[in-house]
Amino acid sequence: MNRVAAAALLPFALLLAVLPFPGTVALRLLLLATAAALGLRLWLRLPHERPALPCKVTLAAWIAVCSASLAYSTVPEYSFGEFKNEIGYTMLAFLSFLVVARDRATVEKLLLGLAAGFAVIGAWAIGTWLRHDFVWNETAGHGGVAAFATYIVTAVPALFWLVRAASRPALRRFARVLLALALVLALATLQRAVWPALVAEGVAVVVWRFRLRRFGRRELALVALAVVVATAAFLAVIVQRDAGLAEDSRLPAWRNMVAKIAEHPVVGAGFGRFTMEDAYPELVPKNNPLITHPHNVFLTYAIGMGVPGAIVLAALFLCLALRFAALLRHDDENLALLGACGLMLVAGVVVRNQFNDMFVRDMALLFWALAGTFLGLSGRLAARPPT
Repeated sequence: MNRVAAAALLPFALLLAVLPFPGTVALRLLLLATAAALGLRLWLRLPHERPALPCKVTLAAWIAVCSASLAYSTVPEYSFGEFKNEIGYTMLAFLSFLVVARDRATVEKLLLGLAAGFAVIGAWAIGTWLRHDFVWNETAGHGGVAAFATYIVTAVPALFWLVRAASRPALRRFARVLLALALVLALATLQRAVWPALVAEGVAVVVWRFRLRRFGRRELALVALAVVVATAAFLAVIVQRDAGLAEDSRLPAWRNMVAKIAEHPVVGAGFGRFTMEDAYPELVPKNNPLITHPHNVFLTYAIGMGVPGAIVLAALFLCLALRFAALLRHDDENLALLGACGLMLVAGVVVRNQFNDMFVRDMALLFWALAGTFLGLSGRLAARPPT
């Protein structure tokens, strides 16, 4: 790749690097706008290399249902702002990365940006955690535990791709170190939901290895060890927090939310994570006023857009998962790996957001950027004739 092309990738790589850092909204938007302009320029200049848009029908249905909610929103200005952020900006990221991910060398440069950002903010978070008596400092500049746990889950598939596909041994070793750091950070956050999400990503890896018929005794032993470690970490977090699932205040709150959705299943309060607080303040538990939104991505959509909202979101995740799952059957190992990474991404994000809805802003942008990257590269590789 020539120098000009490498320079053109810089906004994309920097965007992946800065997304997890709080207080970088203006920089993110500048980088996103630059990436979108470069992606459009590339799309116009190379018509023969334009990637096919995956999941067109489900994407259109998702956008249509979310758009329709603006007409009946209880707070139209808020819903419009959320729509701009969660649909407009994320689709710019998805399409831009879909267009730019033309080959493995390009993807490696993009994901190196993510790895660099993960190394910096991860080291910062661990250092603060150590100085704070092994307790996460919510006021520190690296961000709170809920967002950071989501970042870990969303970034792991990209780090895994670097471990398996990076062109340089040093970069593969660096990615392995970052995966180990991710596990330490996951434990430091004391977030229970991060472990089921990481296990879901691990299941995708197991399926990938079985599809390749490369699952020997050593890998079985590693999987067994991983399950034991994840289970132990999950139980340790519960003991440390002295909070079992039965005492979780979200469970009775969810029952009340489902009852409210059943009262008007076709339409809701309008698009946006916090529309519940404005439209149905009685749903905010008196014993936990922090539950100002459903803390579950599908309930958030159902509160905002009725049952159709939850259905189109589920259909969208399912469509992406099926696209990635289809790659697992491919003879090309590079395509099968992209399928595994894509499945990890979808499974991890969906499971993580069953317990706290963080599929917004920077984490939604990161999800869609990585989904576009994996789908863009897989589409190009699949279209090339075998050598």
